[in-house]
Amino acid sequence: MINEEITNTVANINPEPIGIFTLPNERHLKYKNALEKIVKEIPKDSELIAYDKLSYRICHNFDQHIFEQFESLSDLQEDIHTVLLSYIRRTGYLCDQMVINDAWANMDGKNSTLGFHYHTNSYLSGTYYVNFDNENHTPLSYSNDRLTADRKGPGIDIQENRNSPTIYNQKLISVPIKEGSILIWRSHLTHGFAKPNKEGNRLTLSFNAMPKTCRNTVGHYSFTVSK
Repeated sequence: MINEEITNTVANINPEPIGIFTLPNERHLKYKNALEKIVKEIPKDSELIAYDKLSYRICHNFDQHIFEQFESLSDLQEDIHTVLLSYIRRTGYLCDQMVINDAWANMDGKNSTLGFHYHTNSYLSGTYYVNFDNENHTPLSYSNDRLTADRKGPGIDIQENRNSPTIYNQKLISVPIKEGSILIWRSHLTHGFAKPNKEGNRLTLSFNAMPKTCRNTVGHYSFTVSK
C-alpha cells in the first residue's frame, strides 16, 4: 500500500490514437441502405466476393475497390475522406488530401471471428460499422504489443493482477463503438476479434489510406501517392 502522504500518478508516454467518429443518423441510414442493397443484389458467385469460412468480403482483392465499383457509395467515400483528414489534424499532423487505396465490405456470419493481423502498404486503416448490434456482434480489439510477453527477445514478465484490469496489463483492448461509428487507427496496429459473433449479418466496411503527399517535417524527403 502506498503511503497516503506520497502523491502519485501514472502518465501515458506512448499512446496509440484511435479515432472514433460517428456519422449523423440520416447519413448513416442512407449508406446502410446502399450497402445492404449491394450485399443483397451481388451474385454469390461474383468474382468480387471472397469467401472465408463463416464470412465473406466484397472487393477485397488488390485489384478491386468497392468505391470504384459502386457509384452509390460516392458520398460515403467523401465522408470517410473527411474523417481521415480530421484524424490527421487532431493527432497533430498536416495533410491536405488522402488516397483511399483499398476499400471493401465485410459480411461476418454467426460464430465467425477475425484473425489478428495488421495492414501493410498503408498509413491509416479504418472500419465503418454499418450493421452492428452490441449485444450480438463482436467489436474489434487491438493487441497490446507493449506487453513484455508479446514482444520478441529477452524480457521480464511478472504476474498480472487479474482483479485490476488496466490498459497496461490487458493483452487486448477495445474501444466503445456503436452502429454508425467509424474507427481510424495507424495501420501497423494488430487487430481482430476472437469472441465469436452470436448472430450473423455483422456488416462493416473497411479501408486503407495514404496521405497523397508524404513529406517529412523539414521538407527534405517526400513521395506522392496515386491510386
